Amino acid sequence: MQRIAGYIFSGLMSVALVAQDYVDLVKIQYNYGFDSPYEDASGQSGFQETLIDATLPFPVNNKLTVISGFNTEFLLVPFETGGANESFYGLMLKTGVSIVHSDNWSGSYILLPK
Repeated sequence: MQRIAGYIFSGLMSVALVAQDYVDLVKIQYNYGFDSPYEDASGQSGFQETLIDATLPFPVNNKLTVISGFNTEFLLVPFETGGANESFYGLMLKTGVSIVHSDNWSGSYILLPK
């Protein structure tokens, strides 16, 4: 039985992977979590999250593209019942290159310091 499960798992893992052939230059997203009650205390908690993601590709030639951009995030969450909201900010810079190695191989190499 384990041998059959191994064959099935190997067959599922050998499926060809496909990726999108375009880049989202700017993506803006807003998430809101409705208030929900705490289990052991009175009060309610919800959250708000705002994301902005920008990617700027600069083609150098047919085989090389320089990639830059940023990703910023703002999160507003109450941690205590009846207390003030806590806010968190995040910034991630993107820098890298996309290289076409041959007709069959290409790669994107990106640094994402946050």
